[in-house]
Amino acid sequence: MKRCREFHELLSAHVDQDLSPADEADLQAHLETCPDCRTELTELRRTVKRIRDVEEVEPPPWMTTRIMARVREEAEAAPAFWRRFFVPVLANAPLRAASLIFLVAAGAYLITRTAGPRMAPLDVREKGEAAGSAEPTPFST
Repeated sequence: MKRCREFHELLSAHVDQDLSPADEADLQAHLETCPDCRTELTELRRTVKRIRDVEEVEPPPWMTTRIMARVREEAEAAPAFWRRFFVPVLANAPLRAASLIFLVAAGAYLITRTAGPRMAPLDVREKGEAAGSAEPTPFST
């Protein structure tokens, strides 16, 4: 099956007589043993023949005029480059600024809460008590 896929890609070049002699010989050898690829080649040749047999049709003279008028209308309706590029950016600028301020404030809050200096609790003993009579606190030295 994989081999057929490789040759399937060569069929179009074969019909157009655009294969190298080595590829042409390989394809011919494969076609002798593979009925599916022979059927595919026959269908491809039939399709190419039908396409070549289609007669060329001259478009009516008014068609070019209508198409060009439509192109001009669409070109005039298209916004200028600076409007296409900057207006979407400016339209949501307040929202972007508010989001940025919020993110900076939240980041600053988190940083100060987690990375702030560790402070020892204050020793609130009364002045009259002896320093050695009270139980030591875990932070006392």
